[in-house]
Amino acid sequence: KETQVMLTDFIANASHELKTPLTSFIGFIETIENDQNLTSDQKEFIKIMKNQSERMKKLTSDLLILTTAHASTSKDNFEALDITLLLESAINSVHATATDKKINYKTEIEPNLPKIIGNKDEVIRVIENLLSNAFKYSFDNGEVLVKIFVTNNSKHLFKKFDDNKNLLCLSIIDKGEGIDETLIPRLTERFFRVDKARSRKVGGSGLGLSIVKQILDNHNAQLQIKSKLGEGSSFNVFFEAA
Repeated sequence: KETQVMLTDFIANASHELKTPLTSFIGFIETIENDQNLTSDQKEFIKIMKNQSERMKKLTSDLLILTTAHASTSKDNFEALDITLLLESAINSVHATATDKKINYKTEIEPNLPKIIGNKDEVIRVIENLLSNAFKYSFDNGEVLVKIFVTNNSKHLFKKFDDNKNLLCLSIIDKGEGIDETLIPRLTERFFRVDKARSRKVGGSGLGLSIVKQILDNHNAQLQIKSKLGEGSSFNVFFEAA
């Protein structure tokens, strides 16, 4: 336990300390790239430097978020949340990715949904990560469907909920490449990537689903992943209805 605490503290501190120099570094790169006297080769080098710096910044940020979520056990900041409002906030944050790839996303939301109990910022981060993945790994001009509905655990029999407990389900469905079903249990492992080259190309850190799982564990919520190669994937999150 002491070793785990030391490791968590080290990762958190290292991530925090790296943020400041990386921010400065990216600022200098952005200043240099505006120089009108750069050659075509210099512009290409600057572009590569900027992209790699942004990757490092994203990685350190995700590491900090993950270690913070891992260390968080307090529910003092939990409150009743309207998940439809959190979805709106998350969509606004990742809208640019959908626009760039011309993704057509739709929502199907049941009326009169119950609220859930949780930390607002953390639940928004879960939705953002899942939406971002759906957009990034969908084909250009593809389609993503977001559904929110009430279900009962008698249909699912998740061990962490009572058998007849009402659950609020957020389902994000894409029609992308899909994932080999044998790899699904590993998707929430830290730094695990189904396709390393493609993940790096779209800017993935390999920590997004680890963050999702850790936050959901803190909220006693359930993540269910279904996928088939060539058909797409669905990421379903089940919260206890308040």
